[in-house]
Amino acid sequence: MKVKHDDELPAHLKSLFIESVGISKSISEKLTADLTDSFRKDERFYCFTYSDALSYILKIYSLIFIDGLNYAHFVGSHFPDNEINANEIFEDALKGLRTLTNIKEPTKEYINGIKKL
Repeated sequence: MKVKHDDELPAHLKSLFIESVGISKSISEKLTADLTDSFRKDERFYCFTYSDALSYILKIYSLIFIDGLNYAHFVGSHFPDNEINANEIFEDALKGLRTLTNIKEPTKEYINGIKKL
C-alpha cells in the first residue's frame, strides 16, 4: 500500500481523515489527562526513574497501536478483493508513522546518527 499525503486524497477521504485527527486528538488528550492524574495521585509513580516512566507510557501506547493493527486486519479481511495479512499492515503502519513523524528508516551503517559496530 502506498502512503498518500492529504493533498493526494479524494474529497470524501480528506473529510474522513480530518475527522480521524479529531478523534485521535480527543482520545489522546483524555489518556494524557488520565495518566497525568495517575502520576500525581498514585504513590507508586513517585519512585519511577526516567526509564520507568517512558517504559510505562510507551507500553500503553504500544498496546493501543497493536489493538489498532488488529482491528485494521479484521476490517481488511472483509474485503474480498484484498489479500491482506498482519505483516503487511504492520509495515504499512510503520511507513505511515515515518511519514507523519519525518523519522527516516535507519541505514545499515548508522542508527540515529550513531555508527553501528
